[in-house]
Amino acid sequence: MVSGIEELRYHLVWCVKYRYKLLTPEIAQILKDFFFNKQSIWKIEIISLSIEPDHIHMLFKVVSSQIDINKLIKRIKGSSSHFIRRKFPYLQVYPSLWTASHYLGTTGEVSDKTIENYINNQGLQEEEIVKRTFVYKVLKSSKKKEHQLNTWLKDFKTRPKGLQSGYQGKFPDQICLRNDLIKIEPSQNVSCNYWLTLPGGNGWKQISIGLLGRTLPQDAKIKDSKIIKKDDTFWVHLNIEQRRIIQNNLTPSKIRAVDLGISHPITSVLLEDNHLKDYQFWGKELKCLLYKRQKRASKLQKYIKKLSKKLRKYTLGIKDWTHKYTKEIVNKAQKENACLVVGNIHNITRKWDKKEKERNNQFRRKAKPVPYGKIMSQLWYKGTLAGVQVIFQDEAYTSQRCSRCGELGCRTNEWFVCKNCGYVNQADVNGAVNIALAYQRDYNGLVRLPGSLQETYDFNRR
Repeated sequence: MVSGIEELRYHLVWCVKYRYKLLTPEIAQILKDFFFNKQSIWKIEIISLSIEPDHIHMLFKVVSSQIDINKLIKRIKGSSSHFIRRKFPYLQVYPSLWTASHYLGTTGEVSDKTIENYINNQGLQEEEIVKRTFVYKVLKSSKKKEHQLNTWLKDFKTRPKGLQSGYQGKFPDQICLRNDLIKIEPSQNVSCNYWLTLPGGNGWKQISIGLLGRTLPQDAKIKDSKIIKKDDTFWVHLNIEQRRIIQNNLTPSKIRAVDLGISHPITSVLLEDNHLKDYQFWGKELKCLLYKRQKRASKLQKYIKKLSKKLRKYTLGIKDWTHKYTKEIVNKAQKENACLVVGNIHNITRKWDKKEKERNNQFRRKAKPVPYGKIMSQLWYKGTLAGVQVIFQDEAYTSQRCSRCGELGCRTNEWFVCKNCGYVNQADVNGAVNIALAYQRDYNGLVRLPGSLQETYDFNRR
């Protein structure tokens, strides 16, 4: 008879992302109840649990050594984040609640100094992964290559196994490419930019197709991609991944805040030591193109099937101006060595749809065409690639609150007038300043509740 006694104890420590002091006493109590209720499901026994404003200590014992400790930690962090963000909806404005890293040690090897060093180093560096898709047009070459691609598209069963990667039957209208079986090399010819080599199999030889399009970044890592045929032309959608280590300044002296609105689609201000140093508006050309596209679309309602082609020049113009605006803002933040704080209005159009009867239809018609989602995503990935710390902050009540005394004021069109202190400023500038101040408040652990302010700031207008 073989028997054994197992007693494995672990000390787990993990932190809130960006070291925000978000774990208030109310949240801490709810998290404690959640962890203790999940012991039987996770097959652990919690010995002690300490929840600080910006990190958590957990000392636990596992029931069996057969438990995968890495999967267990993912379940602990993932389920607790999902639970607490559903319980407190205002936490959903943050892209993630916990940092990707953690400290894990056995009780015999745990040192207070080691844990203290881990906690102090958290928030100083964050690894960010930028995922993008580059679209390339396939160079028209020999008929044999085109016939081979057409055959793969027509009948999924005749495609080489190296191109499938588990996608059989899921995408019958495209060729799925595995990243470990394709090769992409720069072309020495003027006819194309790159050569993409596809593996052979099932009676087919490997082929190389030319790609026409933009230059790939040097540090780009090719992921699983695909080939699509559209209007008798093959297009390669290359999915790439870039990694960056961002040095986070937890108490930045300079903050470049961005407010997304209607009268001015983008308003950017620079705060240095809580003093307004600079502000700028973007979006005049964007509003003109949006108006022209809406006016043109109203005249072409009978050509619904060809509507997107007829409005293509306006759509491309909107994309072009959006890229120019976001690039200029990121360049400013990079030169100023400032932290970029963007107002988060994710899923705001869905909220307007639910409250359609309560909202003004004219207000909704003006706001819906503006590509707020593209502006936020481009600011994030361009800022990350440039090494700028980009943080999304909730925009609730920022345009209605006085940035000097903190009281709810009166906004009339483009102007904000405070009833308490008499402060007057452009409404979007006032909103952008409040976004920067809200980021400072959340980092210090004073979570803003809708309709109330917990702290007053000394804000001096330039």
